[in-house]
Amino acid sequence: MKKLWLICRKADRDATLDTLAELGVVHVTPVVPPEGEAMDAARDEAATIEHALGVLPQEIPDEAPGIDHSLSADVVMHRIESYLVDRQKTESRMADLRTEIDRVEHFGDFDPQRIAALAEAGITVTLVRFDAHKRPEFPEGAQLHILSEHMGDTHAVLVSADPFEVEGAIAPPREALATLRKHLYNCHARMVHIAEHLSYMAAYRPLLEEHLAAANEQREMLSVSAGMGDTRDLVYLQGYCPADDVPAVNAESHRSGWGLVLRDPDADDHVPTLIRNPAWVRPIKAVFGMIGLLPGYREIDISAAFLLFFSVFFAMLIGDAGYGALFLVATLAARAKFRSAPAYPFHLLVILSVCTIAWGILTGTYFGITNLPAPLASLTLGWLTGDAAEANIMQLCFFIGALHLTVAHTWNALRILNSTKALAQFGWIALTWTMFFTARTMILGAEFPRFGYGLLIGGITLVALFMSKPRELKTEWANHVMLPLDVISNFVDVVSYVRLFAVGSASLAVAAAFNEMALAKGIHSIGAGLGAAFILLFGHVLNILLGAMGILVHGVRLNTLEFSGHIGMQWTGITFRPFARSTPQPTDK
Repeated sequence: MKKLWLICRKADRDATLDTLAELGVVHVTPVVPPEGEAMDAARDEAATIEHALGVLPQEIPDEAPGIDHSLSADVVMHRIESYLVDRQKTESRMADLRTEIDRVEHFGDFDPQRIAALAEAGITVTLVRFDAHKRPEFPEGAQLHILSEHMGDTHAVLVSADPFEVEGAIAPPREALATLRKHLYNCHARMVHIAEHLSYMAAYRPLLEEHLAAANEQREMLSVSAGMGDTRDLVYLQGYCPADDVPAVNAESHRSGWGLVLRDPDADDHVPTLIRNPAWVRPIKAVFGMIGLLPGYREIDISAAFLLFFSVFFAMLIGDAGYGALFLVATLAARAKFRSAPAYPFHLLVILSVCTIAWGILTGTYFGITNLPAPLASLTLGWLTGDAAEANIMQLCFFIGALHLTVAHTWNALRILNSTKALAQFGWIALTWTMFFTARTMILGAEFPRFGYGLLIGGITLVALFMSKPRELKTEWANHVMLPLDVISNFVDVVSYVRLFAVGSASLAVAAAFNEMALAKGIHSIGAGLGAAFILLFGHVLNILLGAMGILVHGVRLNTLEFSGHIGMQWTGITFRPFARSTPQPTDK
């Protein structure tokens, strides 16, 4: 990535921005905070269009009238906004009506005008509500007529020839109860009418999406313009450009007469990250996008290692070939339905499904079934299914953990191979495998190998001697003090990979338990069959959901915390967003 400054005449500002947007290769950072009424107006317009698109359904009803191609986007927006305003007013009116109906419905249906007419004739009629178990004192001579009792309250009317005040008096309704209910019914009908016409407006979604793209483009243009530096007759902007796009920017600067300064970013610059992965690695973009992770510009890209180990973690955490087959079928069906969607999420799901099927076949796990048919049982791997299967799988988890962390420290060593600090990374590799053998001994009862002591001593020696250069000891002495805790933490990190076994075993136990619950008493009737089917469906859906949570909690964690911690990842990346006429994804699709 190259940092650039582009200078042009103030009179050429708009033309320069148009040309730069056509190039679409420069990530612009503001020189001054972008402000201005025009920019605020463009932002509000884009927000309004986004809101309108948000309320429109995705599908167009079959009974919808045809599209009127003479309508502009502004006219369509005006109609949608009028429907939304009408809906808001109707919703407010309905809320008021419900409140009024709830207040007076237990007094029955009567005309409030008759109460007013009686008052003019000198007869006071007052609605009262009081606790049915605690009747208040009423004025002498007033006649009490109980109308109803509800939820411990008595609803009544007091009639007297003289004016009076009484506790619990209720103001009469604005209109008769039947009239209020009729108004509420009409409001419901109005809401149906509005919803129907809003659904018809879904036919104009492509037009509004084009309008939104234009509004966002205008907003971005105004933001970049407002963020430019200004000095007399010149204006300038700053940003970042991929090194392989510099020739195109240089050529355009010569044609357009720009002043252009290019140099490598400084150490304290906030440089955006642009990742271009080979095709086989691109599926992992789906995970990074979902959890919002991006390596910093000066950090390494671990996409390939993340994909490889995440696929293994996914397979072991789900652990069921039947579930993997369901995932694969669902993925292929979804891809067939959403052909225009980006391909990489579906490719990722295919990879994860196939890995899950493979692991399930090797361990003989199909929907938690305990007694497998002979053809399926013959495909299992005895090391994973025999009497020592649990110990073997736990040992495999420790091995995967040690291998995973070894990749991290090897990567670190290769990056600083010309420095003596690389020896400290080799020391950490030795300590990691020492912790692998320690975990086998402490948890599985395996014998600790003699060469393990050499690994421990050699590893600690390399780390202690070469983790800091002599001139850095004044500032990094605390790292040496914390070394014993770091060694213990390394052991904990290796052992933490046993979660792959624990979660996978729990998933198998849940599936087997629901199978037993559904089929233990046999199926001797249609009702029993339906009940068993419901239990199986509920149990396995629940198990799949728990497995999905396990992937997020454990599968992602092992990559983003344990592995990233050992490799020194901070995930401080800023997405590279080029200033362009449209907003394509800067990374590979």
